[in-house]
Amino acid sequence: MTVACRLPEVKSVVVPSIVEYLASQDDPWSLDTADFTFQELVQELVNQVFPEQHYRVEKRDNIYKWCQQQVYEWHRTFQKFAFAAVRDEKATRQANTKLSPYDRSDQGILSWLDHALQKGGAAMWGQPNTIKPNDAREQLQSKYVICVMAAHLGRTVGSVLEPPEDAYPVGALSLAAAAVQRAFEWYLNDQPRGIPQSTFSLKSAGELTGIWHDTAVTDLVNKPHRLARLLKQASRSVASPVANTKPSRSKVKAISMYIRERSSSPPQEPFVDFD
Repeated sequence: MTVACRLPEVKSVVVPSIVEYLASQDDPWSLDTADFTFQELVQELVNQVFPEQHYRVEKRDNIYKWCQQQVYEWHRTFQKFAFAAVRDEKATRQANTKLSPYDRSDQGILSWLDHALQKGGAAMWGQPNTIKPNDAREQLQSKYVICVMAAHLGRTVGSVLEPPEDAYPVGALSLAAAAVQRAFEWYLNDQPRGIPQSTFSLKSAGELTGIWHDTAVTDLVNKPHRLARLLKQASRSVASPVANTKPSRSKVKAISMYIRERSSSPPQEPFVDFD
């Protein structure tokens, strides 16, 4: 049976491996990296998964095109789950009779969305504090970012890669942060005016992804115990193996939302926060 006839194995092994590899890159939008062109990456993985086939990957063949399409779908997954997470929280607040009538009203929901996007707000922080933003804790560990990262990790199940211990999914986390910010901004600014969601793409979110990578994500890489805690939380949420904002406005908001989280001694047990 040829590789072309073994699509289930390509889907369950080759594609998760591609996703895991690209997720660890500083620029997760680029299919070509410093080490491999996308064609070389697919070829390397096909050789590893189907060593007996001696299959030559060409850009015009269906295996290459299908793997390429799955990467584009992986990108879209970030926006899909970010928008779903914010939508569900919005609906939960509207139905929560313990909240005041104002907090459940349309204006109250807009106020909540705006508050979550403030420096130290709940959009990005696991322990938000907008009154004293420097006292906020667990940056990029909000339930929204965790939800999106869980969806990403679900797409890596089956990967045959054995990355080094210091290889982190920095690209995926940067995409997740950008997607969550865009989701909150859309519900706050664009949905009330009937503006549809824009496609999550390099053109619309590439610069924003880079901003998050160069700020909060880089901070986490320098605090591996915090990053490990985030990934463990997301892993717990993986259910199974496995959505018009203006870029200039988002760029300014991302910079204003970012705070360098205060340092603390690494905890003795890596997932206990002593902050």
